Amino acid sequence: MDENSRNIVDSLQELNRNLKLASFSQIADAIVESLNIQETHTILASMLVNARVRHLNADLVSNLANSERDEFSAISSIDAPIGMMSSDASALLGREGYMFLVGGSNDVLRQYSTMCNDDADVVAQWSRLITNRIERAASERVRYHHLIIPEKISIIPELFPRPIASPTRVLDQLEQVLLREHGGSIYTSVREIFWKLRDRKSVCRKTDSHLAPFGSFLIFKYIMQELFCHNVADYKFSENGFSYGDLSFRMLGLFLPELEHKVDLSGLPHFTARATKSAEFVPEDCSHMGRRQVWRNPEAPIREKIVVFGNSYFSFAENGQSTLSWWFSRWFQEFHFVWTNEMDWDYVADQKPQVVIWQGTERFLRVVPGC
Repeated sequence: MDENSRNIVDSLQELNRNLKLASFSQIADAIVESLNIQETHTILASMLVNARVRHLNADLVSNLANSERDEFSAISSIDAPIGMMSSDASALLGREGYMFLVGGSNDVLRQYSTMCNDDADVVAQWSRLITNRIERAASERVRYHHLIIPEKISIIPELFPRPIASPTRVLDQLEQVLLREHGGSIYTSVREIFWKLRDRKSVCRKTDSHLAPFGSFLIFKYIMQELFCHNVADYKFSENGFSYGDLSFRMLGLFLPELEHKVDLSGLPHFTARATKSAEFVPEDCSHMGRRQVWRNPEAPIREKIVVFGNSYFSFAENGQSTLSWWFSRWFQEFHFVWTNEMDWDYVADQKPQVVIWQGTERFLRVVPGC
């Protein structure tokens, strides 16, 4: 890479950091500094638009969440056809206002097709990989657990615009193999947890591909019982809050505020208030991949260290109860989250946890790490 290209890359990385984290004045300063590089002009325009949208929608959600109830209890609705597709064909509108991810880099909807002839090969690769991970974990004297979050299509297929067989064949076959060969001590079937519910809509968010707080709680509660023989009480998700969804941005170009139900913190055990973030590593480019957080709680009931390698379903605990990290960070003496789709065995050897969880997502299953 020549010096001019290097300057462009460095300039864009610095600008991207500012757009994600900075104030408007800092963003303006970064743009002025970058404008002396001619090649960045077109890219800067799109980045500025995205930054402006993020700020406007963050302000909107904040204002709604902090308003008096009578100011935001009224909802205005419009009629939209079921099956309406986003302009980039990555998302569509289902029944009852639920949005679904169908495209993107993982071509989600195609994975539900019966035309994927290599499903058996993918499942076999995963089976070998997980067996190797279990053996490696045993050599490190750590327990390994595997967790896969199903797609919204696989959780509430009846709300998809047309009849669809779910889950994907890869998830269906892989779950059968893992439960047959390793059992519940190694693998948690999130889909099975959700399908026991009378109302599966309660675990999903309408305008987002991620889980509602109640959905993340149910997974956490199940794992606590199965892996640690610890019974977590049932809490009332009665406190109203607002979130905004990634799918609404794909569909409409803006983050629609969505009412979500959380647990009132005063109704949780006293020890949950003692959890604090004690360490964090952020990559140079400020991306999520490779980012690490460590949370400690001196009063947690589980006196163990746990390391999780996962993605946005765990996410960062400060993002609230819809993240799995929020729950785990309160109940464990030491909780580590690493945003990655790999297993970092060097990190495991260095930290020496008692338990390691690897969390994946149904739509990512066709890409087997290391294969």
